[in-house]
Amino acid sequence: MEQGKLVPDELLYGIVADRLKEAGLRARVHPDGFPRTAAQAGWLDAYLGREFFEKSEKCSPVVIRMDVDYTQLLLRISGRRSCPTCGRIYNLYFQPPRVDELCDLDGSKLIQRNDDREEVIRPRLEAYEIQTKPVADYYQAQGCLIPLNAIVRWMK
Repeated sequence: MEQGKLVPDELLYGIVADRLKEAGLRARVHPDGFPRTAAQAGWLDAYLGREFFEKSEKCSPVVIRMDVDYTQLLLRISGRRSCPTCGRIYNLYFQPPRVDELCDLDGSKLIQRNDDREEVIRPRLEAYEIQTKPVADYYQAQGCLIPLNAIVRWMK
């Protein structure tokens, strides 16, 4: 994960299954970042149908795809910084701290997560184009995909 690579499906399926069982379907679980591939989407649909629905019921997920311009996304991720002390999140481009690289609340030096570096982000975005975009096609074909324009105008 620190190298920007995806966790293997076999490991992921167990983790997702445990979380879903723990929360229960009626808890309206929103798995962020899963599924990332069409194979994972198929597994998820089959799992939900097998574990949470009667044979007569149909699993009808609602999937929201948040559309963001590539450059905007790169700035959002690479500009993210956090305070190691209080946990507050900043963005150098859109919500910068008052003093460069220092937390407004406690003055701690802000840190950047390893996987927020541009050299890690670019391969992840390329992997998205190849592996994850087909997930949108999968759910679009089922009629349950809702595209959402996720461009937000930041206020200063």
